[in-house]
Amino acid sequence: GVMLKPYLAVGAALTGISIVAVGNGVMSVFLALRMTLADFAPMSIGIVVTAYSIGFLVGCLRTPMVIRQVGHHRAFAVFAGLMGAAALAMALKVDVIVWSALRMIAGFAAAGLYVVAESWLASRTESETRGRVFGAYMILTKCAFGVGQLLLALGDPQGLGLFMVAAALYALCLIPVSLTRDEGPARGELSSYGLLPLYRLSPIAVVGCFTAGMNNATIVGIAPVYAAALQFDTATVAWFVGLMQFGGLFLQYPIGRLADRIDRRKVVLLSAAGTVSMAVGLLAAGAGPLPLVLVLAALYGGISFTIYPVCAAHAADRADAQHMVAISGGLLLSWAVGSVIGPITATLLMQIAGPGGMFIFIGGVTSGLVLFILWRMTRRPVAGVKFATAI
Repeated sequence: GVMLKPYLAVGAALTGISIVAVGNGVMSVFLALRMTLADFAPMSIGIVVTAYSIGFLVGCLRTPMVIRQVGHHRAFAVFAGLMGAAALAMALKVDVIVWSALRMIAGFAAAGLYVVAESWLASRTESETRGRVFGAYMILTKCAFGVGQLLLALGDPQGLGLFMVAAALYALCLIPVSLTRDEGPARGELSSYGLLPLYRLSPIAVVGCFTAGMNNATIVGIAPVYAAALQFDTATVAWFVGLMQFGGLFLQYPIGRLADRIDRRKVVLLSAAGTVSMAVGLLAAGAGPLPLVLVLAALYGGISFTIYPVCAAHAADRADAQHMVAISGGLLLSWAVGSVIGPITATLLMQIAGPGGMFIFIGGVTSGLVLFILWRMTRRPVAGVKFATAI
């Protein structure tokens, strides 16, 4: 029972957010495919995708206020309801303007659900187990997202079935959260957390999450374009992108455990340096030999996707319990700003330098993170103390 205790306290939140992630996985692939089949111009698809990111950004800013007013359980219900309604409404009319508006609402609600879940996790776990629980959270949500993408095979992308599947999942995610006897965390006092006070509290977490946002959104959005530009066939493109996602699973837990044992800043430093070396390796390998490219892709995912959760645990170490909601919101906001900037910048670099521009971009920004951490580690001792004064 002792081993499972940290997970049981947050079991409802973990189960609920995993079901949400399956729904998000279904929608992300299905909508891109549906727009392609409807002959949307690439620019239009880009607008709909960006609308989601912008909604997500706004959601990070507003969610802490909603949680403060109604608590975690009800806030989760509000956002899940919005997600389901937006998914069903998209089935009514396939149109750039309508879909952009609905995807913005979906992005807003998705941010809400993730802030609720992450602040729930952060405030219901002890510092000794936090890295591990965040690792488990990342594994569950990534697996669930992947399962959602595979569910695409079950439905006809031209029909209405997949909208219903997604909406049904957004309804189901309410069951574990509504049934739990856990009261959820105390409501935070702060409405939201500006990036500056959060930066003063934990500079590495803010810069790390921003970098992770740029990298992860670039990989999710642009890696298929990169692989196609290298003339990989469709199956290889799928493996290339898929291995990055699933590679992210194998190292989450061991790196989370390591981060519970040693200074978390050193772990972020290792992850960032590893990300740079994998990006350089992929850049050098180019289109072949294929087994090498796929192994590097899996390792890249495994290392780079650990930056965000370790940064989140690091920020939580420095904070008081009542500020957890605001901090989760602030870190997601930092990630979201990165996710809006990353894909656009990477695409521009690819136009100048060819497909490899994607990894030049990722290697460049992550090298910046490495240098930043090295500089910060000379500025402040390890976090053992709660830095309540920094707020």
